[in-house]
Order: sequence, then C-alpha cells, then structure tokens
Amino acid sequence: TATHSRQQGIRTHQRKRRVESVLMGGIPVTTPERTLVDIATKVGLVQLVQACEWMIHRGHTTAERIAVFAVSSHLDGVRRLRRVLGHVRTGAESPMETLVRLMIVFARLPEPACKMVIVDAVGRFVARGDLVYADLKVLIEYDGWHHERDARQRQRDLVRREQLEAAGWRVIVITIADPAERQLYLVAPDESDGRWRARMFASGFGIAEDPATGSAACALAGLLATAKPDGPADWVIEQGVEMGRRS
Repeated sequence: TATHSRQQGIRTHQRKRRVESVLMGGIPVTTPERTLVDIATKVGLVQLVQACEWMIHRGHTTAERIAVFAVSSHLDGVRRLRRVLGHVRTGAESPMETLVRLMIVFARLPEPACKMVIVDAVGRFVARGDLVYADLKVLIEYDGWHHERDARQRQRDLVRREQLEAAGWRVIVITIADPAERQLYLVAPDESDGRWRARMFASGFGIAEDPATGSAACALAGLLATAKPDGPADWVIEQGVEMGRRS
C-alpha cells in the first residue's frame, strides 16, 4: 500500500509481511534481487537489463541468483524480470556497454562476446575487449567521456588500438554521442554465401531506420574487398528487409 511522505520525491509503501533486507552503509535496503523485481514495473526492457548487469558488475548479485529469485518468487514485476533473463550477461562493465550490445542483438545480428581476452599470434596478451567477434577479429568498444577528457587515458587508448590493429584486429569505437547524434550502420552475413543484410539507424537525425543507403553499402563493399584482396568477388547487400521495403 502506498502512503504519503513528507520528503519530496520519496514514496513510501507498507507491506503486510516483512520484506527481506540487507545493510548498505548501515541502512537497511531491499536485496538486489528484490530491488530488480520492484523496478521491473517502472522501467523498460533495456533499462532493466542495464540494472541487472550493473548490479552484477558491482558484485551485489549474480546472474544465477537473479534467475533463482525470479523463478521462485511471485511478486508484481517478477514476470517482466523473467522475460529479460535471456538478455542478461556477466561481464558488462557499464550501462552504455550493455546498450550497445542490445542494439546489436535487437538488430538481429550475431551477439558479440563480453569482455574477451585478446592475444596475438604467439599467445601474448594484447587487450581485454568490450564486445568481441573473435572469428572475424572485430572489436567493438564504448568510450565514455573520461576517454576524451583524460590525456593519459587517451594516449593509452591510442597505443592499445595500434597494438590491436597490428595483430590484425578491426576496432570500432562508439562514443557517448554516437547512439543519439550519429548514424548506426549494422551488417550481418545472410544465410547464403556472398549475401549481406544491412540496417541503418539514425534517430539523431529524425530517421528511425533508413531502408536504402547506397553510400553506406558502397563503404561495406569496400571493406569486404579489403578482406578479399586475391581477386574479383561478388556480393549482394540488401537493406530494408525488416521494414518490408527490400532494396
């Protein structure tokens, strides 16, 4: 039952039975698993996955404990938590990193591995990647503001990327401005050899999804050509399929 509070922005609730709690900073609060169930009715799917992975990263809970609680409990919000369990991963270290991975997954592209250790040809450590396609040697990284504002961090990033490129990896860097202000172009191999499926999102420009982007398709063809320098090749790049406007 909701009751009023004299503190602005705080809404109190009463329960007939005692709610399990833990101490954080000397203050009794609901357990991480119960908290996730409680907020499940207030946030969307992406935010709920972000909350789960952030709590796991901070060491407050584990994916296994969240799953057990979701399956064994019968509380308002638990069904929504159960629905996102399949998207929760261990290894994500920031909510934005989770967002980038989910954007890839929801575009029906192969899911990258989280926080994979990358080594060179002789097994020496090169980097620990955010989102990794090991078979393609593609690394996707999210860089927050501190990567731009901290000169030492920026220098370390440059050296690290040079080492990755020297080891044959392609590094794709996504910054905090990218999801809102720039275009996102996603590609994936189709079932047939030589066929590629592409999707273009540019919400920052008022375009939810573009069914036909010739310039981006040409750039993809150029990239594919660099990966196959030993002779002519044919590719079919399709876009707008999911929109019902194949091009």
